[in-house]
Amino acid sequence: MTIQAAMRVFFLLILILGSPFLRAIDLRMADEFEIDPTVLAEHALSLNGHWQFHWGRLVNPTQVTDPDIQWQMVNVPGVWNDLVDEGSPMNHGVATFAVRLNFHSDLQQDLTINFVRVSEAFKGYLVRADGTEVISMFEGGRLSGQPEGHVVAPDYLSFALPQAEGHYWLVLQVSKFIYYKGGIRSPVTIDINQRRERLGVYRPLTHGIVIGALIYMALNHLQIFINRRQSTSSLLLSLACLFVALRSLVGYGYFEGFFSQPSNIVAIWRFRLELLTVVLPATIWLHFYHVLFSGVLPRWVVQLSWTGSILLTLAVLVITPDWLAYVILPAEQMWLLINMVGISYSVLRAIKLRRPDAVVALVSFGIVSIGVINDLISTRTAHYDLYITEYAMLLFLLLHAQLLARRYAIAIQNEIRLIHDNRKLTREREAAEREATIDHLTGVLNRKGLEVRLDQAWNTCIREQTCLSLLIIDADYFKQLNDRYGHLKGDYALVFLASVMRGLMLRSNDFHGRWGGEEFMVVMPGAVVQAAAEVAEIIRDSVEKAVLNFENEHIRFTVSIGVSNLTPQPGDGSWKAIIQQADEALYEAKARGRNQICVYSDLLHTH
Repeated sequence: MTIQAAMRVFFLLILILGSPFLRAIDLRMADEFEIDPTVLAEHALSLNGHWQFHWGRLVNPTQVTDPDIQWQMVNVPGVWNDLVDEGSPMNHGVATFAVRLNFHSDLQQDLTINFVRVSEAFKGYLVRADGTEVISMFEGGRLSGQPEGHVVAPDYLSFALPQAEGHYWLVLQVSKFIYYKGGIRSPVTIDINQRRERLGVYRPLTHGIVIGALIYMALNHLQIFINRRQSTSSLLLSLACLFVALRSLVGYGYFEGFFSQPSNIVAIWRFRLELLTVVLPATIWLHFYHVLFSGVLPRWVVQLSWTGSILLTLAVLVITPDWLAYVILPAEQMWLLINMVGISYSVLRAIKLRRPDAVVALVSFGIVSIGVINDLISTRTAHYDLYITEYAMLLFLLLHAQLLARRYAIAIQNEIRLIHDNRKLTREREAAEREATIDHLTGVLNRKGLEVRLDQAWNTCIREQTCLSLLIIDADYFKQLNDRYGHLKGDYALVFLASVMRGLMLRSNDFHGRWGGEEFMVVMPGAVVQAAAEVAEIIRDSVEKAVLNFENEHIRFTVSIGVSNLTPQPGDGSWKAIIQQADEALYEAKARGRNQICVYSDLLHTH
C-alpha cells in the first residue's frame, strides 16, 4: 500500500509540474520596466511580464506607437502557438514584440541584454517613446519574412545596449519557419556588462567542470566494464554519464560553438540531439536499476522500454523538424514519465525487500527530482533563474558511482579471498602430490614418482626419436648389513646411497629415485649407453670407497648396477621393457660377484 500511494503522489506531481503553462491574452497595457542602477547593482533585471504582440508582420520600429496597429498583450516568456490559429498547429510566420523601458538618468554602467532562447531568429531595436530615434542593436540568427532567408539563432546570446536615458520601446522582430513553438520562450534579462563578463567566465568554467567530470566518470566505468565484462551496471552508468554530458553540452549552447557560422542544419541537429538525451537515458536508468536490484522488475519491462526508446530514437532522427516538438516531444515526455514510474517502483520495491543500497538510490533519485522541479519553476518565475538539473544529475551519478564502487570493493575482496583460498588449496595439493611421489627416508623420488617421470621421458623419446638409458642400483648383501648393524644403520646406508646420486653431475632432464627396498634407479633420456655406463661406474666407485661413520661404527658396502639402453618406437608399449633389460643386467652383475656394473647390450653379445 505504501508503494502504491507513493507512486500515485509522484505521478500526480509530475503531471502538475510537467503540464504546459498556457500564455493567455491579457488586455492590459504593456509593462514598463525601470532600468534602475540601484536594482542592477543587486541583480540582473528580468523583463518577464506583459509585452505588446503583433502577429503576421515585422512591424517597422518607427510604427510601434502607431494607433492603427492592433497589438495584443501577451506574457513573456511564452509561445505564440497558444495565441495564434492559422489552421495549422505549426503556425509558422513572423511576429513583433514590444515592451517599454525607462532608462534612469543616473545610469552609468555599460549594459547587456541577454536571451536564452528565442524561436527562431530575431532582430532588436531601441525606439524612443516619441518615435524620433531608432537604434538597431542586434540580430540573432538571420531574420527573414520568408523561409528561404531565415536562419535559426543559437541559444544563450548576449548583446550590448547603447547608452540611453528616458523612455524607450524595446522592439523585437521574430521569425519562425522550422520548429513547432515560436516566440520569446525564455526570460529576457538586462544586466551590468561587468557582471555578465564575470558570468561569462564562471558559467563555462563550472559547465566545463561538470562535463569533464561526467566524461571522466564515463571513461572510468567503461574501463571497469572492459576489465569485468560481467559488470553490466558499469556499462550502463558509463552510457548515462555520456548522455548527461552530451545534454549539458547541447543544452548550455556549446554545440553551435563547434561551427563557424550558425545554420539551420546545425540548429536542427542540436534539437535532435537534445531530444535523444531525454529518451535514451530514461531506459538506461530503468535497465540500471533492473541490474542493480535483480529480480525487482520483470525483464519484459526493460525489453519493452528499450523497444520504445529505439523506436522514438528512430523517429527523432527521421521526422521533419517542425513535427519534432509537436509530436515527438510530447511522446518523449510521456515515455519519460512511464520510465520514471518504473524506476520509482523498482526503488520503492527494493526498499520494501530491504535490498542493499536501496535507500541511497531513493535519495539520489529524489535529488534529480528536486533539480527537475527547480528548473520547471525557474523557467516560469520572473525573478528566479537558478538551473540545477545538470548539477543534480552529476550528484546523482556520483552517488551511484560510489554505490557501485562499494559493491566492486566487496566483490574484489571476495575474489581476493577466493584467490588466496585457491592458492592455498593448490599449495596443499602440490604438497600432497610431492608427498605422494617422494621417498620419506631418502628424500628422492619414490616408485610412483619414478613411474610418472618415466612415462614422460618415454613419450618424449618416442616423439623425438632418441634413446633412453636406465640404471638400476642394488646394495650388495643389504640383508646381512641390516642383520649385523641393525635397521637404523641400514637406513643410514640407503640415505648415503641417495646422496651419492644427488651429487652426480647429471643433466637437467636426468632424474633418479628409490625403486624399492635397497634398489635405486637413474634415468637418462637421450644418453648413449657409454655415458650411462660411465655414470654407473662413478656411483659404484664412490660407494666402494666410502666409509660410513654411524654411532662410532664404520660401515662399508658396495653396489651392483645394471645398465640398459633402448630407443623406443611408436607402438612399443610402455617402459617396462627397458626395466626388464636393466634387471637382467643387474642379476648378471650379482652373478659375477657383485660390486660391478653390467650393460645389457654386452650381455647379449656374450650369449
